[in-house]
Amino acid sequence: MEFRDKFIRLLREHRLRPVDVCKHTEASKGSVSQWTGGVTRPGNRFLPALAELLECDASWLMDDLLGWEDRGPPVTLDSWEAIKSHLDTLPRKDALKLAARIDMYLEERLDQK
Repeated sequence: MEFRDKFIRLLREHRLRPVDVCKHTEASKGSVSQWTGGVTRPGNRFLPALAELLECDASWLMDDLLGWEDRGPPVTLDSWEAIKSHLDTLPRKDALKLAARIDMYLEERLDQK
């Protein structure tokens, strides 16, 4: 998924308007318009604030540019709450198995970086 598509999707999910992005990142309206139009991408100056506003990882936003495969949607606070709620419904044994799988996945992913 390209930056533009991720950006637009996250704006919708968080019910943000371009003006909200401008205020949070100090980017111009023209810049944000170019980002939503797929004309340009945010520079390094804007990425940290943009990722903070959209509650995602900056590298995930730009991974298509880096040639990485799409890693799926970012984990936001809402999705983390959904994961915790799901874990709460599982028997202890199943929850521990799932936690072990998640731990193994994270270890592999961190080793790749």
